[in-house]
Amino acid sequence: MKYAEIAEVLGIAVGTVKSRMFAAVNALRAILEGIPMNCDSARTEIIAYLKNELEPGKRKRLEDHLAKCPDCRKELEQARRLLTWTEAASDEAVVAKVEEIFQNAMLANASDIHFESQRDDTLARASSRGRRDARGRRLDSAQRVGVLARLRCWLTLNVADTSLPQDGRIKWTFRNKE
Repeated sequence: MKYAEIAEVLGIAVGTVKSRMFAAVNALRAILEGIPMNCDSARTEIIAYLKNELEPGKRKRLEDHLAKCPDCRKELEQARRLLTWTEAASDEAVVAKVEEIFQNAMLANASDIHFESQRDDTLARASSRGRRDARGRRLDSAQRVGVLARLRCWLTLNVADTSLPQDGRIKWTFRNKE
């Protein structure tokens, strides 16, 4: 219902309706802030919490819930990792590095690109007909996170699982060649 319709039904001014609605919303907010948050509510607020977008009352309720709930703390850490990965994947330097890796692979007529974790860095190697490029391209640890995050998002791989090898396919066009 619109404010004017409510005012007409109650026989009061529109301004009075607005001020009463404002007071009612604030009273309801105060009541709800006193109610402990449950897991379903907590999960819907985690990303906003990580981005510092929650109002103080909700933030406190979520923090109180997280202090008591190990499952939601685990979900918070997964969301934190996902947020870090998606932010890293959209960095301009990362986008340029991914394009460079793919373009160099296309120039070498490669059919595959393999990312091999080393002790201090990651090696991106193109391969063609089962033969891998012996040199590869080194990604330092800062590049590694962003490049792998971008690829995992792009290829709809599991972003959270970093322990297992994952395989994906993508079509890439370079100089009118796929």
